[in-house]
Amino acid sequence: MSDERYTMIVRKRVEGLHCPDCAARVEKALRGLEGVRSVTVDADSCVMEADIEDGSVFDEMCLVADCIEPGTRFV
Repeated sequence: MSDERYTMIVRKRVEGLHCPDCAARVEKALRGLEGVRSVTVDADSCVMEADIEDGSVFDEMCLVADCIEPGTRFV
């Protein structure tokens, strides 16, 4: 049996981030979540891109982002 894991790339527009420092805080918090293989949050382009293990991780990412920077949403 193969130990290979399948992942999915999620790319969403970010609302509620207003500066690079805010984006960096959200990105750091998201990187710490189990199931997130990689993530970037760019305040200039207002885009979040993540390589995640499954779609259920995305719901947790949304909650964490809003806790770190209230009002942050991925749409």
